[in-house]
Amino acid sequence: MDKKIKARWVKALRSGKYKQGVGMLANAREKTYCCLGVLCDLAVKSKVIDPPEGDGVSNISLVFAGEESELPTLVVEWAGLEENNPTVKARPIPGHTGTSLVALNDSGRTFGQIANYIEKSL
Repeated sequence: MDKKIKARWVKALRSGKYKQGVGMLANAREKTYCCLGVLCDLAVKSKVIDPPEGDGVSNISLVFAGEESELPTLVVEWAGLEENNPTVKARPIPGHTGTSLVALNDSGRTFGQIANYIEKSL
């Protein structure tokens, strides 16, 4: 992963500026973000992708470059990641396959904990 983008992502996760949510990259109604949604927001601020749009159905889920629940390809490439739902070294989560960032986020790990995993594993 690109070191500068990683540092920005970790800083953003720890900043307290993003309210954590689950099930989607970002929830427009609740103004929450998944850990991957935070990276998407940084990509928007860096003009890598356009600002998100509503999902066209409920307009609750925000869609970043065509994606609602995983990183868009443009964000994966910009960040220097290998996959759209990166896995990290962490304890397995009961009921989830592997230790993807989405699984960590949606199982109740805090943004601070996720930032620690990103620092150590990506």
